[in-house]
Amino acid sequence: MTRRSINGWAVACALLLPAAVQAAQVDVRDARQAGRGGVGLTFDDSPGRWPAHDIMSLQLGVLASDEDRLLRDVDEFEQELERQQNAVVADGDALADRMEAADGKIAQVDLGGQLTVAPITAQPTLMLRQQTRVGIRFRYDERDRETLNRAANTPGLIDLIGDLLGTPFFERDDIESRVIATGVAVTDLGIRQGWQHDDVNLRLAGTLKYQRVSLLNSSQRASRFDISELLRGAERRHHDTANIDLAALWHSDGPRPLAVAATVENLVPQRFSGPDGVHFHQRPLIAVALGQGGERWQAELGVDVTRRTGYGELDSSRMARVGGEYRVGRQGRVSAGYRHDLDGNVAHTVSLGAGLAVRRLHLDAAVLVGAGDTLGVTAGISWRAADEQ
Repeated sequence: MTRRSINGWAVACALLLPAAVQAAQVDVRDARQAGRGGVGLTFDDSPGRWPAHDIMSLQLGVLASDEDRLLRDVDEFEQELERQQNAVVADGDALADRMEAADGKIAQVDLGGQLTVAPITAQPTLMLRQQTRVGIRFRYDERDRETLNRAANTPGLIDLIGDLLGTPFFERDDIESRVIATGVAVTDLGIRQGWQHDDVNLRLAGTLKYQRVSLLNSSQRASRFDISELLRGAERRHHDTANIDLAALWHSDGPRPLAVAATVENLVPQRFSGPDGVHFHQRPLIAVALGQGGERWQAELGVDVTRRTGYGELDSSRMARVGGEYRVGRQGRVSAGYRHDLDGNVAHTVSLGAGLAVRRLHLDAAVLVGAGDTLGVTAGISWRAADEQ
């Protein structure tokens, strides 16, 4: 990825993150989970509480999935078209071939964060999170081949005279190929309550939440590509609603207990219309996981049973994840994981994470890397209850 693309992603992330906290819930929900490849449904830091009792936790993360290096390609197209406008002779067919080869390529970004606050008793927990997913796709227009060849075959002197007269023979805005972006941003404000049944080793949790679902659409000429402008200029339509999340965990007895977990995100299916009239179907996302842990380690295998639906250029996804964590002494932990999209629409990633406990303060960070220009980073800080390590 070029420096220009990297700077563009940084600006785009800043534009999508409001002053409040945002979250990419499934893949970079928090730094500790991200380091384990996204698993964590069966993980338990203490035998008496689930989830682990953080009095306060703040998490931020971003994952840019660009397996086909689309953003690098479009950035190079924009620079070459700028040179063409400045009367630099180019091979029209060669550039048109490259643009045609990029037709349909897509990059996807997931970003955000999460804030949770819980009383000393651990129940209930106040949760604020927001997940943003954006798909960016290139659409080639065959008319550009003729435009590029005509510009390439025009003598440089004629180009120069046209520029001096204020009527240039070729302008970048003559190019019809476009970059299109569509995205879904979901803000959740909810209260989570847990229940525990020690006789059968069963733990349940439910979250009642207010939601704001925002759908965005944007389009930009490939000759004027700027990712920050693409996202900042998007049309948006907002919908206010409510929904429910559910979770369950069962574990066996013994020094190395086996655990089974299941979650349902957005129990009530709903449909929302976007700025262009296209509908987004928010269906229940069901995930299951199988895990086991020892004195210093925990490992898990998880899979999405249902798909996270797409919208417009944003493709659907259904993730399978495997990962684990190892505790180093009393203060440290390291983790690793792997994530794979069973639908094949999002690049697979390998992740590495590390955490440090300084008394009751817990710090975590993780890096995710994948095919092409796929890269993600997450960071989190938590204030743990007094009897937690």
